[in-house]
Amino acid sequence: MMKPLVLLFFLWYVLQVSFADAKAIRIVGVQAKGKEYDSVWTSEWNLVVHGSGNVFSPHRGTLTFPLRLGTIFRSAYEVTQAAKGPSARIKHEVTTTVIGWEDVVVAAGKFRALRVEGRGAYQRLDNPRKGVAQDILWYVPAVKRWVKYERHATNDLGNVEDFLEEQVAFSLQ
Repeated sequence: MMKPLVLLFFLWYVLQVSFADAKAIRIVGVQAKGKEYDSVWTSEWNLVVHGSGNVFSPHRGTLTFPLRLGTIFRSAYEVTQAAKGPSARIKHEVTTTVIGWEDVVVAAGKFRALRVEGRGAYQRLDNPRKGVAQDILWYVPAVKRWVKYERHATNDLGNVEDFLEEQVAFSLQ
């Protein structure tokens, strides 16, 4: 079993590994206002269940180890948004490439990281909405997770979703 890993991102939530084995990682998250939530990930940090009630089937497919320069992998998954009802589903198809090593600076410090980029499309299965998305993450082996994650998505109506997650502190125990 892995030892607990504590990460603090954006000063608005803390993640702690409460359980890890060869198949799964369970995270307890605490938001700035004290609200707790659980998430389940594969052992490769691919999201399966988010505390919001979103279920990723089979999983999000963000990373496939070992990460090697130039590696390209594809993932296809569906997200069921439980809070919106069982018919609220989104199909995703993503092609991910391990771009290369680079230095990344976040509030937690400067790290040598593998830049991993995913590009793909999504289609709502409960309505005609669709769009494209790009995910970029900087995975740091010494931290055993990414220290920075960016997402940019645009749907067919031109609505844009931008998300940035940066590590401000971490502790490996």
